Amino acid sequence: MLAKYANAGIQLTITDFSLEMGIPSVGVLAYDPSTFPAKSEIVWTAGTTPSPEKALSRALTEVAQLAGDFNSGSNYVASGLPKFTRLADAAFVINAPGPISLSTLPDMSNANIRIEVDACVQALARQALDVLVVDTTHPQLAIPAFYTIVPGAHFRERAVGTSVAMFTAKLTMQHFPLHEAIRRLEAMARLLPGKYFIQFYLGQCHLERNDPQRALMYFAQSLDQSPTDQDRPSVYSYMGVCHKELGQYDAALQVLAKGAAIDPERTDIHNLMGFCHYMLKNHAEAIACFEKVIQLDPSSAIDYANIASNYRELGRMDDAVNYYRLALELDPGIDFARDNLERLTGEKMR
Repeated sequence: MLAKYANAGIQLTITDFSLEMGIPSVGVLAYDPSTFPAKSEIVWTAGTTPSPEKALSRALTEVAQLAGDFNSGSNYVASGLPKFTRLADAAFVINAPGPISLSTLPDMSNANIRIEVDACVQALARQALDVLVVDTTHPQLAIPAFYTIVPGAHFRERAVGTSVAMFTAKLTMQHFPLHEAIRRLEAMARLLPGKYFIQFYLGQCHLERNDPQRALMYFAQSLDQSPTDQDRPSVYSYMGVCHKELGQYDAALQVLAKGAAIDPERTDIHNLMGFCHYMLKNHAEAIACFEKVIQLDPSSAIDYANIASNYRELGRMDDAVNYYRLALELDPGIDFARDNLERLTGEKMR
């Protein structure tokens, strides 16, 4: 695999990602200097197995899965590791100290997979981490399946700052009738003053009750209570929804821009900005917003349809037809795209 990457001109940076956990993990950062950034992107991922060699193999195959062919202009959705858009941001990986030998990584490989599993659990125990295994085997399929949870482990940076109180507030908003959820969240606010997430979920409750003006008040209070940088874009996004529901499209764009400045990869924010620009008849700006969504998520059919509608308003009917067709290829159930395409072409769509 290393030879195939080299023959294709892909630059690889391979690092020890074990993080002193006692389980071998290998990180691989890859990019193609001849196509980046015009037609490809930086891929950063990792592989973990009981064997260092297999961990490297897993990371290399994961790069291929995420990157495709490094020249198609496709985009992958970041999962376990953050997604770099500039080489400068990845400098701490590319310029990591080294080299080191793969043989220096921990090795717990064994021909008996049970022994490997026991070794992994013991390694986590030495880090004071418990392992909870939930049997998810389907009774009819009878194929062994398990979900493994390590309490205290965080999934990416967006999991930082979570707490029992935060999840309690979230579940309260999700599972109780709105009037009861509001009552319970207000009680929580009295017991835990200054917790931004309580005001945030109160705002969501009032938004669900079709009271965007009152919801805005709670979202503003949430911002005043120092939310984490990971959560601030969500607050701005919901404030944008409130302003949109009130028909305050300029105000919505102002708060949404603040969210996008913190996290430029929030597709919900770019989508909302596109809608607001459309309502303000800023069709070129709307198209740019929906294009950002597609760059981040090429499978977002609704945003191809949104671009089509803006081209239609600009009188660019050929472009509108092309984008409506793209949208319907991805999701034939978008009714307004089908209706508009029929009107523009005179063809009855199946």
